[in-house]
Amino acid sequence: MSLRDPGSYLDQTYPGARVGDRFFRGSGSSQAAAVAAGAIALLLQKRPALTPDQVKALLKGTATALPGGGGELNLAAAVKAATPTAVQGAGTSAGVGSLESARGSNHVVHDNQQLIGEFDIFGGFNAAVWAQETRNLTAWNGGVWMGRRMAGDAWTGTSWASKTWAPATWSGQSWADEAWYDDTWSGHYWSGGTWSGHYWSGHYWSSSTWSAKRWK
Repeated sequence: MSLRDPGSYLDQTYPGARVGDRFFRGSGSSQAAAVAAGAIALLLQKRPALTPDQVKALLKGTATALPGGGGELNLAAAVKAATPTAVQGAGTSAGVGSLESARGSNHVVHDNQQLIGEFDIFGGFNAAVWAQETRNLTAWNGGVWMGRRMAGDAWTGTSWASKTWAPATWSGQSWADEAWYDDTWSGHYWSGGTWSGHYWSGHYWSSSTWSAKRWK
């Protein structure tokens, strides 16, 4: 159980998961990760010298057994237990695994098109290159991650991230209109008013244009 968010989508969709007025019963890693993180924070507040390996050993060693294996988090027992001398035997990750293998059986789908293989939503992904740049502390650079701009962009006058619209006006249209009229992106990522196979096999904005589309 975790805290309930009254009126939220989950609260309204699954009223049977409410536990009283304050709590909400959930499942899956999204729920479990938050609860475990809160428990670990309390454990480290009490014993700040614990290493990650010791925290893991404490939680596993004091968990309440459940049928079928595994266990349920028992923070009260973990706080009282002696500090273990645990060190994990797993080697250091090289960071060169498969992106597809990490997904397991779950894939992002858009317009019935799955995102599969060694690709992320921006295009091809090379784990070996990423691992090397991470070791060199060059994977992030001024809001650019692996050559893809992720942060720090903003409109300044007539420019977006220092790239000025040519000509430096919006073809007579202003933001006050809250609409694009007959203007289409060209050259970079948007060609002829539709996505042309960029990054997701043409399955974003297929057959769509900016024409008559209003900003809300």
